[in-house]
Amino acid sequence: MKLTFGVSSALVGVLAIVSTVFARPAGKVQSGFDVLASANYQQLKGLGKVGIITNPTAVNHEYVHEVDIMAADKNIDLIAIFGPEHGFRGTAQAGGSQGYYIDNATNLPVYDIYNKNNQSLADVFTQSKVDTIMYDIQNVDARFYTYTWTLYDSMAAAATLNKTFVILDRPSPIQNTPVRGPVMQKGYESFVGRREIAQESGMSLGELGLMFNKEFLPTDPFAQRSVDLKVIKLKGYKRSMSFEDTGLPWVLPSPNMPTIDTAYVYPGQCYFEGTVLSEGRGTTKPFETVGAPWINGSLANALRKLNLPGVYFREAYFVPTFSKWANQTCGGVELHVYDRNTYDPITTALAIITTTKKLYPDEFAWLSQNNIDLLSGSDRVRLMLTAEQKEVNSSQIEDFSPEAKAPVNEKIESDAYNDWKLDEFVSYEENGATTPDSKEGEGETEIRTEEREGIFSYLELIHNTIPEIDDPDLPLFTFRTVVLGLEIYYFKPQVVIISPLFILIIGYILGNVMHRIIPRSRFSNPGPFNIKEHVVISITATSASASAFATELLAVMDLFYGTTVNVGVAIFLLLSSQLLGYGFAGALRSFLVYPRHTYFPTTFPSVVMYDALHRGNILNNKRLKVFWSLFCGIFTWNICFLGSLEYPSHVWQIQTRKFFTNVFGGAANNEDWNYLSGSMYLPLTTQLNMLIGFIGCYVLFTTVYYTNTWNAQSFPFLSQELYLWTPESSYWNYTIYNQSLILDSNNAINQTALQDYGLPWYSATYAFTLLFGNLGTTAAVTHVFLYHGKAIWGTIKALRKGKSHQGVNDIHYQMMLKYKEVPSWWYGIILLFSFGVGIGLIYAGHATLPWWGFIVALLVSAVMTLIMGLMYSTTGFLVTIQNFVQLIGGYLFKRQPVANMWFTLYGYNTVSQAISMVSDLKMGQYLKVPPRAIFTAQCVGTSVGALLNYVIMRSIVDNQREVLLSPSGSHIWSGQSPQSFNSQSITWGGLTSEHFSPGKVYYPVAWSFLVGFLCPIPLYLLHKKFPNAGFNSINISVILWYFGDLCVGINSAVTTSMIIGFFFQFYVRKYRRR
Repeated sequence: MKLTFGVSSALVGVLAIVSTVFARPAGKVQSGFDVLASANYQQLKGLGKVGIITNPTAVNHEYVHEVDIMAADKNIDLIAIFGPEHGFRGTAQAGGSQGYYIDNATNLPVYDIYNKNNQSLADVFTQSKVDTIMYDIQNVDARFYTYTWTLYDSMAAAATLNKTFVILDRPSPIQNTPVRGPVMQKGYESFVGRREIAQESGMSLGELGLMFNKEFLPTDPFAQRSVDLKVIKLKGYKRSMSFEDTGLPWVLPSPNMPTIDTAYVYPGQCYFEGTVLSEGRGTTKPFETVGAPWINGSLANALRKLNLPGVYFREAYFVPTFSKWANQTCGGVELHVYDRNTYDPITTALAIITTTKKLYPDEFAWLSQNNIDLLSGSDRVRLMLTAEQKEVNSSQIEDFSPEAKAPVNEKIESDAYNDWKLDEFVSYEENGATTPDSKEGEGETEIRTEEREGIFSYLELIHNTIPEIDDPDLPLFTFRTVVLGLEIYYFKPQVVIISPLFILIIGYILGNVMHRIIPRSRFSNPGPFNIKEHVVISITATSASASAFATELLAVMDLFYGTTVNVGVAIFLLLSSQLLGYGFAGALRSFLVYPRHTYFPTTFPSVVMYDALHRGNILNNKRLKVFWSLFCGIFTWNICFLGSLEYPSHVWQIQTRKFFTNVFGGAANNEDWNYLSGSMYLPLTTQLNMLIGFIGCYVLFTTVYYTNTWNAQSFPFLSQELYLWTPESSYWNYTIYNQSLILDSNNAINQTALQDYGLPWYSATYAFTLLFGNLGTTAAVTHVFLYHGKAIWGTIKALRKGKSHQGVNDIHYQMMLKYKEVPSWWYGIILLFSFGVGIGLIYAGHATLPWWGFIVALLVSAVMTLIMGLMYSTTGFLVTIQNFVQLIGGYLFKRQPVANMWFTLYGYNTVSQAISMVSDLKMGQYLKVPPRAIFTAQCVGTSVGALLNYVIMRSIVDNQREVLLSPSGSHIWSGQSPQSFNSQSITWGGLTSEHFSPGKVYYPVAWSFLVGFLCPIPLYLLHKKFPNAGFNSINISVILWYFGDLCVGINSAVTTSMIIGFFFQFYVRKYRRR
């Protein structure tokens, strides 16, 4: 402990300096006009006389209107102004304009273009004698906001006149929200919806214009062509910014859009224009208040019970001065949006409508069927809310349960944008200042996979679970980060390790304790213990304390070969084998971290826990109550009950009955809750595939044993040991294979001694575990290439062309662009260092592995990292490739078991470490922790952990030697992992020809590798033939793997974990989403 604390203290200064790389960039966003004016209007050179469509929102950072600026500037020939709805100076109410007049401030003519389109609008442009038409109006991202269609109509008219159209780009105040809401259908065209776009597009003015120009104008009956379009791009803007972050001035774009808060509720609350309820026009809170004279406080009470995310409902009373219910007192609610990231305006509006219909069925009415249909883009929303669609259950709508929400946000939204290639228009990504040009092929598309999203969409899971918020100013590397990150660790050499969630909880408790007891200072205690400190602590601690695979090699050398590896060699072995994976992780970020479909379901429990602990709200408080109740209950069960429990004698008697133990699993009772945790968060499709495999395994193992396949009854039922077969061998009378009798002084196989002593045997169940593990491993390779091959190839092509497809449509990736990425050369240094150390160690450690074998191991691991990383990131299931690597090593280095172990270490462990790194990087993206912080935490933790793991490994091997050599272990310690590693090094590395060649007893185990490559193909062909039948939900690799998974001595938790998994992943996700 003192040594570790000393290392911690020594690193404090270094880490404090490193933290400076995470500073937040500063500076204001420049609007399209700002960029144009700063270049003295050079972008308009040669474009002739200019007219502009604008309103009061077109101001610079000093709130000076750009028309006033341009009218006085000789570098631009501005000759006309075009006023939309509400007028150029914004004096008219909804449905009004200012007519034609001469502007007093500029002496320029102002043409009224409200309610004009097609030829009438083209005539106005012709009358004005302009050559170029500019457009600059602050838009609100809602399809029925009429400025959207003023832009469209103006572009169409300009196209017919062959005039140039210039858009001065501005972001929508709600542009950082996702694309959502119903898509307008043909037949419902009007000035609140000309073309088929979603209710919220998530686009800026420039992006809307680019989409209109490419997708709609060529087929527009009037335009029949694209317009000569130029977009003056924003500078310094990123999509993850809120409007307040941009520093751009807010001027109300229309009389009833006074604030940004109004803009956030408008995409849903505008529905009330189609009802008899007042939407708040004629009050100081338009669209934020809704009501009618016959509504009382019961509406607010009913809405509060729905626990809709991100919004509070206050009982409110108001008197509109105009519009509906003018001069009458109305009761209703006022919306208070407290979390813009979780608030869904469309869902909220529908909840208010359905609740009002339920409470006031006689008074509620649609103002006009046509009106609500035009607003929503079709009759689907109205029919759904009146329960006229057969697939919508009326009781679900009335109660506004999650099933009522689904038809709006899933069924209607599902056809949005897929045919538009919307991602070609996504901008403001890597450099924060690029809008794509309208040329064909310059946009970037999201790399997609053919694998099914799952029974429950992972996109829905991400949207509902991962917070879309960030505070870049939170301190990262503090005194408590360093101390706690390097002091919290664990080691438990058993199949089940202590969950990282335990480290998360301990870190949270200790972090808050340090906040309370340490005096305030900028580094030691800069403020409340925050989420980013917590994440860095947990990653450092898990990296430092994770039981590295190299410890198994060291333990096997000691336990089974009687060789104690030099301390220096051992520590550098741990370092190089761990860090090599980090180098591969950096090289594969574009494939495994940046795409949306690599969502890493195993990170979600940690993400939710971090969010609940640090960003508590009403929803999270409910979660915390459940969590702490379960936490205390489990603690009491394990500490106070199991610690002193004396099992009744009849239980032990039952356990000693061979048949009972064989069929129902387990060599010992074990109530370790870690066995159950994974089933709570693995996707339901993964668990269904696992269940199929488990059922098959029960049948297979029982059949194998009672048919005495491969002398099954001569050895223990479930074991990973090697055995010597004799005629007297049985379940109770067996001989563990003494491998030292067949090895020479160089730890190679002595053929003469082998013939004298005899070949080792597996327990039959373990042999079938190897067989189905081999099938599952190579099936995973084929599965990934079939379902992810196009995505892999698309990424490679994009990288070769220097394009950035990464993070398209992913708000979390976009929010991370404010932080500096880890340069590739950092990972390159890690890779070169680890490679050089590894080459030296194979000679210093007497590995009997040639240098070229070391390189082959790294090549294998690099390829398998990509394949297994894609499998793990989409299913939560990590295929263990140890057998695959040992088979390759066995044929490359015959009769060299030690060389096989070293080959396996670098060929297999590197994959595990790489996937651990990319998983942490993805979690960092979800929680908005800078990538360089994750990199630093893992590297520092791993470096300290190399020493830590070696010390603890030596202690356990020295003090628990007999237990580690026992087939069943104890209820605390198990030698299963080193036993298995040793057994396979002997059989694969030393006896490949004797065991697995054709005609030998275990030859099906080796040949199963080739068969496994073919297994996914029939299901893939069925999927291509019947794409909607769900065949892409069947993962044959997972099924095959779990056909042989129950070979360990402790299987008593399988049934319970599956029940818990289905409860959480089906019942809770379907019926208890909140």
